[in-house]
Amino acid sequence: MEAFAILRQTQQEFLRQFFEHAVAYVVVGGYAVRYHGCLRPTDDLDVFVDRSPENIDRFCKAMTALRTTLTESHRLDLLKPCKKLVWPDHDPDVECLTSMEGVEFPDVWQTRLELSYQGIIIPIISRELLIQSKKAAISDPDHLEKKTTDEQDLHQLTRFRGLADNSPIPGSTSDIE
Repeated sequence: MEAFAILRQTQQEFLRQFFEHAVAYVVVGGYAVRYHGCLRPTDDLDVFVDRSPENIDRFCKAMTALRTTLTESHRLDLLKPCKKLVWPDHDPDVECLTSMEGVEFPDVWQTRLELSYQGIIIPIISRELLIQSKKAAISDPDHLEKKTTDEQDLHQLTRFRGLADNSPIPGSTSDIE
C-alpha cells in the first residue's frame, strides 16, 4: 500500500491547486508518517503553510479555485502563528496549520522531501523534523487529544533511525504515478 493511495478526491484536488498556484506548504501529520514507512490509518490531510503575505495570497487564490472564498479575517488569521483552517467546512478533509510544535517553516521547507504524484510535486516534511515535531507535541500539555497517536508515530519513526534521515523507509515509495 502506498502512502498517498488513500487520498480522497477532495484532498487530491486540494494538492493539485496548491501545486498549480505555487503555494509554499509541506505535508505533515498522518500522510507524512505514512510516507516515512509507518502505514497507519489517517483521514485528514495536514499541511503546514508558510505565513508570508505573498504565500497567503497564493493560498487564497488556490482556495478560490477550490470554490472556497476566504474572508479578509481568514487571510489575516493565516498570517499569524497557531492558526488552523479546515477545509471544506462541512466535511473537513484538510487542515492547514500556520505553525507546528518544535519546528519552524523555513527549516521544514529547506529540508523537505518531494513526492511526484499524478503529475504534481507534493512537499513532505523530513523524517528528522517530523520526529522533532512529534517529540515537541508529546511534551506539550495543551496537546493531549492526539498524544497517544503521536507517541505511536514517534515509536514507529524512530525504529528506523539507522537509515539516512531523509530517505523513505524500505517498502515505502517516493514516486507514484
